[in-house]
Amino acid sequence: DNIDGLSEWKVVHTPGHSQGHIALYHKHSSTMIAGDHLISHTHSGTFIEPGYKDDDSRSKSMVDYKRSLQRMNELSMGRVFSGHGKVILNPDEIIKLQLEHIEQQTDKVKETLKQGVSQVSDILKTLYPNRYEKRLPLFFSEVLGSLDLLEDKGEVKSFIHHERINYELI
Repeated sequence: DNIDGLSEWKVVHTPGHSQGHIALYHKHSSTMIAGDHLISHTHSGTFIEPGYKDDDSRSKSMVDYKRSLQRMNELSMGRVFSGHGKVILNPDEIIKLQLEHIEQQTDKVKETLKQGVSQVSDILKTLYPNRYEKRLPLFFSEVLGSLDLLEDKGEVKSFIHHERINYELI
């Protein structure tokens, strides 16, 4: 979308960190104001959110975040202003690192599933045995997001057993 009065700036929808997250992009100067979507010194947390309407299913934040990073990577960016930290002068490299982190996290979740652990809470306790309680919303969202990615790629399926959602490798 365009911004009234600032025709050279474009609004780019970048869901992931939150479903309504946006970035502002200026093509002529190769500049992006990315907010919390791209952070150089750590990965941007993605959080599970309910749908916008009562009948909507929940968002797939990690799936959306990965797609948003891939779309950002297609833009010509020389510098990115982040909501945290210094100006990013190597956005392609940072995006690559973020995508690698997502893959590593997804691989860890997949390995846990191979061990027979099938519920989000148990995967959480397996991967973060001494830390999960202190940062429960972040770790829960990360594990469920990894499961969403695996399900999106057709590697995992979810099912209900004893009124709880379970996951298994396909």
